[in-house]
Amino acid sequence: MSPAPTSTPSTWTPSMKYLPGRDRTHNHERTLLEQYADESIVTFWRTFKGKPANYNHDIDVATTVKISNAIDLVDANPHVLSQVIWGLTHPNDVHHGVQDIVSNQALIDILLIRHFKMHGGLVLPPLAGARGVQDFFEKLAEKEKAEGKKWAEGNRTMMRYPNWRDTKDASVAERGGRVEDTMVGVWLIGLGIVQIVEYQVLGLCHLLGLSSRIPGKHHHVLW
Repeated sequence: MSPAPTSTPSTWTPSMKYLPGRDRTHNHERTLLEQYADESIVTFWRTFKGKPANYNHDIDVATTVKISNAIDLVDANPHVLSQVIWGLTHPNDVHHGVQDIVSNQALIDILLIRHFKMHGGLVLPPLAGARGVQDFFEKLAEKEKAEGKKWAEGNRTMMRYPNWRDTKDASVAERGGRVEDTMVGVWLIGLGIVQIVEYQVLGLCHLLGLSSRIPGKHHHVLW
């Protein structure tokens, strides 16, 4: 018998869709993730988590899968995090694609720290740098909604908060070890005034990795 592999092959791209057992129909064909969770994770936790015998461990697995998929989503498409922050600060205008992330503040903390680690972080409200950009987008959002544009139709403009690292001097970027090669938006911050010099609007399908025109990436649709 050959030894177990020490790493996953580069072609390993399993579906990350997961339904708890109680939500599956009698003829449900389990995904590889569901098979793995049922056969390995749930069995493990039934033995070692110290919960009652009737505890639904697959509910915990489902929650963790959502968190993992959200992290993958924002890692691959960092501008999605701006849309999450917009939804948190504008609860009546949340995009359905990030609704469950918006409702999980602990997950947002994780995503903010990971964004800082990988991309430099965001300038967040109520800081003046964020407020200036947000004020602009609030007016734009009202205009677009009055025109009948909707998130679900992919014709609303995505919010973009300024990059925190890029508001600092060059020494900060040097300490961070890298400088962002590309920027979608450029924000001039001074005297509490933020002017959007340039921005490019992408449909949310691109932000969520649903377009085949974005090569070389494997994305997962949110739950």
